[in-house]
Amino acid sequence: AAEPSSAEARDVLRFFLESFTDPQLTRGAPVARAPSMVTLTPMYKEEVTYSVDDLRTTIDGESVSTLRFIISMMPHEWSAMLQRTKIRLPQQDYDGLLDELSSNCAEDHKTLGEICRWASGRSQTLM
Repeated sequence: AAEPSSAEARDVLRFFLESFTDPQLTRGAPVARAPSMVTLTPMYKEEVTYSVDDLRTTIDGESVSTLRFIISMMPHEWSAMLQRTKIRLPQQDYDGLLDELSSNCAEDHKTLGEICRWASGRSQTLM
């Protein structure tokens, strides 16, 4: 078996492995209770990236846009996305955000592309 040559690395690894047997830790939930997640693989020449117009469209005549629906399904990931891109949304005006970022500013265009990629990736994950 491979073993780190550094004494410090061995100590860190030993501490990590021994932490699995810590009696103070609560027992984890069984794997069967974990939600299953599946990522769809696109077929040949299938469009997988949402455009801004795709994110603005409403779903089946509802008053909810595609972007708002994806955000409602994964709010924690959306919060992380906002934090990473440093976007502030005080009233959670998602549709207004898309309009605001559609300007010719290069930085806004880059952020808009990140949002499109984020939404596209999340829409391909089924729970």
